[in-house]
Amino acid sequence: MRMENSILSSKKIPFLRPKTGFFYAFGQVEAKLQHVTAHPVQLNMHKNTMTTSESALLRTKINQETATYPWQELQRQFATGQVIAVASELDLVEVAAMMADDRASEFATLLQTGQVAKVSDSQAQLWLEQNAQLWTVVVKPWILVQQRAH
Repeated sequence: MRMENSILSSKKIPFLRPKTGFFYAFGQVEAKLQHVTAHPVQLNMHKNTMTTSESALLRTKINQETATYPWQELQRQFATGQVIAVASELDLVEVAAMMADDRASEFATLLQTGQVAKVSDSQAQLWLEQNAQLWTVVVKPWILVQQRAH
């Protein structure tokens, strides 16, 4: 379950920091959202050793940080290449947890199948024309977005 909050600009939204930079294949761009204050999550620094309770806590934290956000407000981040689209059939929280927990091989599979990718120009234009509200979560420096089926 996600808690909807369509007015992020008035809230402080914490960022999650990944343990390593496996997804820097997209490019190394720091997220500098002017209207968001960062409070990084301290993650287990030993790759693939996160306990079940730590994993559940991470997923809970990510779930609480998801919110709907208008695509129009993400244009600056899109222009810098920081926005990643997650296919609607995937669990946005699970993909964010995968990134934050540095599960590179699982993430690479999603990249190869096209279920996770940088937002294309054509998709960005379509969302702009539709005035789309997207589910979002930040895994610094990336912003993951997902359009849900109505």
